[in-house]
Amino acid sequence: MRERLPYIPASSVDDVLSKSNAFLSVDKELYVRFDRLDVPNEEKEAALNFTKDKVSEVGFLTIGELPLGRLEARNEEATPELLRRALFELALKDEFRLYGRLISEKGEKLNRVEVVRRFCRAAGSRLDLEEIRDFALDLTGGKSVDAQNLALEAAWTSLVCLEQGVFCPDCFLDFDVEATDAALDAFFATLEPKREHAGSKEFTSFSQFPRCGVAWSVCVLESFCRRFSRRYRWEARSFNKSSTGAVFRVDSEKTFLDGASEFAAFANVCLDKSAVANVLIDAGYLADGRSEKILGDIISKAKAMRKEAR
Repeated sequence: MRERLPYIPASSVDDVLSKSNAFLSVDKELYVRFDRLDVPNEEKEAALNFTKDKVSEVGFLTIGELPLGRLEARNEEATPELLRRALFELALKDEFRLYGRLISEKGEKLNRVEVVRRFCRAAGSRLDLEEIRDFALDLTGGKSVDAQNLALEAAWTSLVCLEQGVFCPDCFLDFDVEATDAALDAFFATLEPKREHAGSKEFTSFSQFPRCGVAWSVCVLESFCRRFSRRYRWEARSFNKSSTGAVFRVDSEKTFLDGASEFAAFANVCLDKSAVANVLIDAGYLADGRSEKILGDIISKAKAMRKEAR
């Protein structure tokens, strides 16, 4: 195109093509005319009906889910991705919008976390964190760090963790909430000195916990405290796959920073970054000591707590 229009700026050519209803962008600086593709009405109708059913069921679908029928046989030189993009433009565009690779009803404002939660719930079986992250990549424009954070938040707030990086629907487990809270009551009663929180690695035995359908672990405990417990909650610096964090009493007004600082303050260690990092890592409050800011904040509060306790 640029060779045929040498006197028109390349940016202007790209701008016109990208806004044209007759062309579809399939790659950087590569466009295809819709009328060069063989997309019969029955295939458009099938894609539209499929999309309506899927959106009615879960609220969205990815463009990769669109059925191609016999389109590949009719358009042997076209890729599946190109054909699905064409289907959207020709059959769905009037009623639906395409956000990244996600198709939803026009006018609906999708919360990215809620979209991934819906994906998690719709799975109906075990899901690896990698599967959830791969889905989230479509919502983050391929930004892997954002996708990982999105996947972790959605998984921890909609599923139950069976083991590190493996999640499942609630139906896989059967928590006796009152009996489990009572087991946590008994655990907290043994803490010396008495406190309203405990690091994840302080839970070294689950022999007093009631059966829940799977073997108890810190991962299962985090899921219970995040979503089912009436008397306890889970706090952490951020969602993570290693269940680093702490269990707090629900009625405690302390934040995660407060709890970590209190644990460090009353531990028999010097309040320097190395010693504080080690004691908090050993107790499970932190995964590592790489964050200078969080350690600085914890040490500052811990020093104030020690001074006040004198």
